[in-house]
Amino acid sequence: MLDQLACLQDHILQHVHKKLEALVISIEDVENCMERVLFDVQPSEIANTYHLLSPDAIVSGPPL
Repeated sequence: MLDQLACLQDHILQHVHKKLEALVISIEDVENCMERVLFDVQPSEIANTYHLLSPDAIVSGPPL
């Protein structure tokens, strides 16, 4: 019985460890995106993105 509990505990810890690793990777991805926005994005890119996200563009869709 103790062996089964130890095995279950190991399995749970491995699962939690994998989830934490995925979370760290996700956080690093967000940080990289934020750095890109802060340092690499040109004003024209921001204007283009804003245009794509405007309500008119969302309703009508992209130009054909």
